[in-house]
Amino acid sequence: MKKTLLALLCVLLAQPVIAQDLEDEARDFTYEYEGQTLTYTVLDEDAKTCEIKKGTNEAAGNDVSGDLVIPPIAKDSNSEYTVTAIGESAFYQCSNLTSVVIPNSVTNIASGAFSECSGLTSVVIPNSVTSIGSFAFSACAGLASIEISNSLKSISDGTFAGCSGLTSVVFPNSVTSIGTWAFAMCFGLTSVAIPGSVTGIGNNAFHNCNNLKSFKVEEGESVISFGDNALASCPVENLYLGRNWTYSGSGAISTGIKTLTLGEKVTTVPDNAFAGCSGLTSFKVEDGECSISFGENALASCPVENLYLGRNWTYSGSGAISTGIKTLTLGEK
Repeated sequence: MKKTLLALLCVLLAQPVIAQDLEDEARDFTYEYEGQTLTYTVLDEDAKTCEIKKGTNEAAGNDVSGDLVIPPIAKDSNSEYTVTAIGESAFYQCSNLTSVVIPNSVTNIASGAFSECSGLTSVVIPNSVTSIGSFAFSACAGLASIEISNSLKSISDGTFAGCSGLTSVVFPNSVTSIGTWAFAMCFGLTSVAIPGSVTGIGNNAFHNCNNLKSFKVEEGESVISFGDNALASCPVENLYLGRNWTYSGSGAISTGIKTLTLGEKVTTVPDNAFAGCSGLTSFKVEDGECSISFGENALASCPVENLYLGRNWTYSGSGAISTGIKTLTLGEK
């Protein structure tokens, strides 16, 4: 009994300290900078760091409009805090927000931070940003172009989904993966170039990008995997694959391809890879030192008329090479 009371007493004595610590960590303050007032939450009192206050799926942490310049330092009375993060849903549904400049102090943009900011047309993401959460810029219909931080390792699930006005994306060589639904319903995209660093494109990553006509996977040392429906409902006509790839399920590769080029790093064309691409009339295997093997039915039912083979090849089964060729060119290799 004595031990139980002693333990209970210890818990009760500890509670005010814990409560105080939580209070310190969750303390909010406001700071005006460049004509805009934001609310900040202290992350670490000792390190003097803070984030822009998070919101919820129902309300933003901050209600702002116009052009926003986020400061690297936020001041609270006599204390200064480095702004290191933009909290979850911090600017959710701020439809009158038109542009954002993010300082080099920020390393993390949390999930839903700018989701449904329909009036947002311009965002500057500095190279300090190493993490962007899921759906961070989803449904930003006015966002026309974005250059992604060259410190970012991955594009999270749904990050730019529904950015219907997005016409240009520049991927840095630091990115290794593109998440599910990452660019789904980005109707303004007409061409995409995937850097050699990317090893995986998630399910539905470019689903229903119904104006995406040109898709390029740049050369790299690693195999790249396409998830289920990665390019579903995309009218890709010109496809360049610069290295070996794998895919799962249907819709990984568009069946509307008209021109297909395989780079010198490609050594294997999987079984049924382009079966059913009924519009594929031009096919090129670039020159290279490595031979290339075609799997069974690799080009089955493809009406290839112009074929360029830049190096030695092997094939298995039927349908590996189209039988309707009109012009055949063999490279010097």
